[in-house]
Amino acid sequence: SGLRNAVSPLKVLFPIIILIIILTPHFFKEGEILISYNNWTILTDLGLLRTGVLLSRFIGITYVFFVFFRSTPLNQVILTLRWFGLSMKAALIISMTFRFIPYITFTYHRVSDAHKLRGSFQSGMWGWSRFKGLFPVLTSVLIQTVKSIPVMSMSLEHRGFGRSNRRTSYQRLRGGRKLFT
Repeated sequence: SGLRNAVSPLKVLFPIIILIIILTPHFFKEGEILISYNNWTILTDLGLLRTGVLLSRFIGITYVFFVFFRSTPLNQVILTLRWFGLSMKAALIISMTFRFIPYITFTYHRVSDAHKLRGSFQSGMWGWSRFKGLFPVLTSVLIQTVKSIPVMSMSLEHRGFGRSNRRTSYQRLRGGRKLFT
């Protein structure tokens, strides 16, 4: 749904947001003291303002990139990077990264579901037992990922990766007004 997609970047950034909220106000001791304990300044109005500015910038930039990557097809992103002068190798690496990260996520969910069916990994575990239960899942994901290396190398060979001659593009980035590109 739309709300779930809108909240998904915040779920990923939640630990960083918490760290910003906890750590940033301590660096700004100037201004009116809002919270103190035993003559130790915990929060000032300037610290609160700076934390708000930092959070709004961080979340804003995250959402701009989130909307960019959700609204623009990957081939247009790569063509745009090539138009700005990025080399073919760098564009290929970026394209493979954006295609491989969702593959690893899908593989992780598939493997963890298989381990849950076997009863070797429960999602409600905490601490050391969760880590011990996560180890076989991550090992299986690593094995599945390594097994995909031959397919990835054949795909790279098919695209001409490693050749010395200059690469050409079959698609051109048209001018005009589109969102982001």
